[in-house]
Amino acid sequence: MQSVLGLVKWAVIMVSLLFWLLISLANQGEKMAFKLVPDAIEWPSFPVSSLILFAVASAYVIFFLVGFIENIEHMMETRTLKKRISDLENELLHLRNEPIRDSSSTDRILAGEQG
Repeated sequence: MQSVLGLVKWAVIMVSLLFWLLISLANQGEKMAFKLVPDAIEWPSFPVSSLILFAVASAYVIFFLVGFIENIEHMMETRTLKKRISDLENELLHLRNEPIRDSSSTDRILAGEQG
């Protein structure tokens, strides 16, 4: 299943890059104004193909970072659950070694009830 998802991921990346290439070829000589931060970072004449590349690259970087953070969260949750399972296994092992009845406290209770 994981290899299929990897193939789908790379297919989507290749299709989007091919789509960008086709749009770039269609808008080869087109220019437009681009304002990254109004009145601070702006270009009066920016190639449309480069603008599309910037948008696509920004989206890939953002989604990569989001996926990376989710992967770290998943690893931390897995580690916590493994620790909890280990603690429960140790507790179960400890309970197996305990006698079913603790004779000293049980005997005192029964002696108190009888006497």
